[in-house]
Amino acid sequence: MIRHAVPSSSPRRNGRWVALLVAVFALKMAVLAALGGHPLLEPRGDDEPGAYVELGRRVAAGDLAAGTDPLPPSPLYVWFLGAVLAASGGSLAAVRWAQIVLGTAAVALAGRTAERWWGREARWLAAILLAGTGVCTLYEITILPTALDPFLTALALWALSCALQDDRPAAWMGAGASFGALATNRPETLLLVIPAIAMVAFILLVRPDGMRRAAVRSGLLLAGAVLVVIPVTLRNFAVTGEPVLVSPYAGISFHIGNRAEADGAWRPLPGIRPSIEGGREDARRLAERESGTSLRSGEVSAYFARRSLEWIASAPAAAARLYVRKLILVFSQIDLARNTSFTYFARDERTLLGALVVGPWLLVPLGLIGIAERLRRGDRRRELAVWASFVPLFAAALAVFFVTTRGRVPLYVALAIAGGGAAAAIARNVRRREWRDLAWKSLAGAALVAATTIDFGIDSGRATARATMIVRLIEQGMDERAESLLRRTAADHPQPALLHYRAALAWRNRGDLAREIGELERARALEPSSPETALTLGRAYLAAGRPADAVEPLRFAWSRRLEPEVALHGLVAALASTERGEEARELLIRHAVSADAPAHVLGSLANLALDLEAPESAVRYARAAIAAGVDISETRRIAGLGLALLGRNEEAAGEFRRAIELDPGNADAHFDLAVMLAATGRLSEARASVRRSLELRPDDQRALDLLRTLERR
Repeated sequence: MIRHAVPSSSPRRNGRWVALLVAVFALKMAVLAALGGHPLLEPRGDDEPGAYVELGRRVAAGDLAAGTDPLPPSPLYVWFLGAVLAASGGSLAAVRWAQIVLGTAAVALAGRTAERWWGREARWLAAILLAGTGVCTLYEITILPTALDPFLTALALWALSCALQDDRPAAWMGAGASFGALATNRPETLLLVIPAIAMVAFILLVRPDGMRRAAVRSGLLLAGAVLVVIPVTLRNFAVTGEPVLVSPYAGISFHIGNRAEADGAWRPLPGIRPSIEGGREDARRLAERESGTSLRSGEVSAYFARRSLEWIASAPAAAARLYVRKLILVFSQIDLARNTSFTYFARDERTLLGALVVGPWLLVPLGLIGIAERLRRGDRRRELAVWASFVPLFAAALAVFFVTTRGRVPLYVALAIAGGGAAAAIARNVRRREWRDLAWKSLAGAALVAATTIDFGIDSGRATARATMIVRLIEQGMDERAESLLRRTAADHPQPALLHYRAALAWRNRGDLAREIGELERARALEPSSPETALTLGRAYLAAGRPADAVEPLRFAWSRRLEPEVALHGLVAALASTERGEEARELLIRHAVSADAPAHVLGSLANLALDLEAPESAVRYARAAIAAGVDISETRRIAGLGLALLGRNEEAAGEFRRAIELDPGNADAHFDLAVMLAATGRLSEARASVRRSLELRPDDQRALDLLRTLERR
């Protein structure tokens, strides 16, 4: 029977324990030294880490509310960043140092928690398991909320152990506060609160004074959580006017994981940028367009949640299968990357991270066997059942949304703690030759290992990380490394055409047109049916002065209706440059403008139509541009010129007057109006208009000639 273990105070044992923690910290520091400045881990303004850094800097500057927008999904991390940045003078290196200090503290807490339930030997083994879990170490050096998850989870599970075993009011309050802190970093853990309190109440009710004890302890647990969460809620209400508990993004997350297209992993929603800004702005725009009314943040979240609930109601069997799939993915070895691919950093970068091989393949069997073993033998089994309920409750809560590797980190902490107990029990079985116990553990372990390795065909993100790394190297001017990595990656990349296309865009941003064209040609050879590649290649050919080469890819893109006006503009320009003006004119005449055509492109098409002597098309494209929101002087002037060529002088004069209203300094519009006024016999007005044109541009020979002609009449 395993009795409640009191932490040892032996100086010798404590010295070894401290040495282990120092070694763990040194290991994490070595990984930080190798990867701390890695291009894929540096925050950028357009990504999630960049958004958190910006908010953290606002807090560090004194804006404790972090602006007036709803906070991102992890409010606690915003204030953590703000505190460290303020204390360190804005150093992100200090943030990473603080995170690995907390990561080392998580290892210590995990060991102490294992000792409380499984004994002294389990303390060491649990600490080693968590220290060897590479995913935790990787995320501790990122600028992401996941960096705090190991510590917050270990703290909450340790505090809950103290409450269940010591049964002191302060311990129950501390446990609630610890879980409240975890919830402000991982809002989905709020789904654990009610089931956890219900289990605490159930366990305590079986005691002689159960009713009162259950009520008091459950109330203390809830009060502790509320005290930590309520400042976030009050901030949200004060800033946005909405009673949002922690984050207004729950509905969007729920929709990502519960729709017909969902596969259990994180996938961006169509029309919504995969960023915090996209979740705030694009999601609102989409929800308001669909609902036909303006919405607040909470209403946007409710809109997306409602869409998912409607899908679940319409396809309950598919929704049930999806939920089971997500539950399996929670315990899977598959790297479900979001922002950061652990597989890439473990295999492609030569660091100690590659040696930290502990993952679900080991944590799941050891953790579940450790819980089963402890429930089968030992005292305080009811209390342990409450503690161990974190594993199924967290898995169930995570599967409500979607599953990512970073999202599973709290589960890894709990399984490492219980896994230490299993490893200690297995060691005892071996020493005592308890082969029967070893047999069932071996069989159960083998079955669980097999379950964690089920292949769902989900990409680990390694290929995407490699492609992004190539882009970063190009951006930083490290051309040889970029081209070398591109050659190695293209050989086994699942989407080599996309890889070359991304590299081409990076070269374009660098202004290297020759390399851009080379990568686009490779991409098109690999995937000739891609209209995106054809359009980009055609425009690159035009920019390089190769209009003859541009015709075929631009015609292909136009025929596939990809950005048809953009493709048409390039195609018409290419045809006109190769002395095929009649064909270009015919294309302009018969093209039907699409509803979402870019207004500035329509204006350019109008200008091309004028050059190609297609006045009706010039008027049509110009008016389409005006209707699309580009009511500028030059667009009105082009419409007027088209109307003038059609002999519709009064309408033309009206367009020129509107052009002058929009830009009184448009000398061409004043001149064109003078021509129209002269053509309709209004000579005095024509003279005034041409004189105004000359005031703006005194050396305009056309205007001088016209003025002389008008003064003779």
